[in-house]
Amino acid sequence: MNYGLNRKEYNTLVNYDTYVPAQRLVLPNVTSADTTYGEAYPYEPFPLENDNAKAKEYLDKAVSELGVSSPADIEITLLTTDTEGAKKQAEVLKEQYEKNLGIKVEIDQVTYKERLQREQDLDYDMVVTGWVPDYSDAYSYLELWISDGQYNHSGYNNPKYDEYLEKSTTETDAKARQDLLFAAEKLFLEEDAALVPLQLRQDTYLVNPKIENFNVYFVGYDFNLVYADLAE
Repeated sequence: MNYGLNRKEYNTLVNYDTYVPAQRLVLPNVTSADTTYGEAYPYEPFPLENDNAKAKEYLDKAVSELGVSSPADIEITLLTTDTEGAKKQAEVLKEQYEKNLGIKVEIDQVTYKERLQREQDLDYDMVVTGWVPDYSDAYSYLELWISDGQYNHSGYNNPKYDEYLEKSTTETDAKARQDLLFAAEKLFLEEDAALVPLQLRQDTYLVNPKIENFNVYFVGYDFNLVYADLAE
C-alpha cells in the first residue's frame, strides 16, 4: 500500500534486516513487571569474546569419552535451510569449528519444510533454527523447551526446568514469576547448555515523513497501520 504517495515519495516502508550477536536465550526487550527483562535480569552467559582454551579443555574430554584419537576424527552434520543467507551462516560456523577445534563439519542444506520435519523427528546432529516471540514475555521463549512441548525439537528434558515453567503459570506475584523464568533460563543455558544463541534480527524502517502514527513492534506483527495517516 502506498497510501496515495507518488513513486518519488514512496520511500515509506522500506525495510532492512541487520543482525546483532545474541548472548542469551530470551530477548532482553520483552516485558518484565515494570521494566524490561534485560534490565531486570542482566545476564550474558555467552560473551562476545570466545574462550578457545576452555573449549579445547571440554573437547579433550569429549575425545577421550568418544574413544577417538583426535578432534579430526569427529564429524558433525550441520542441518540448515537452502537459502543463500543460511548457506553463508553455515559456512561461517563450519569454518569456526574446523579452525578453532579441528572438528569436521558437513553442511546439509534442505528445504524449509524438510528442515522442520527433521527437527520434529530429531533427525540431525546440529541445526540452525530460529524463533520469533508471539508476545512480549520471557515465557514465549522458554516454553519451547518444556519436555513435552510442541516446539521442543531438541529432545531437551529436565524436570526442574519443567517445574520452573509450570510454577510461573500460576504465580500471581509479578516479580516472583519473573524470578522463576530467569532461573529456568539460567538452568537451560548454564547447567545444561542445551542451545547456543547465535544472533538477533533487527529491522530498520525508512518511513516517509508524511506518514503519522506509524507504529512498529518487536513481537507479533511488524507494524500496525490502523492509526496511520497522511499529513497534508
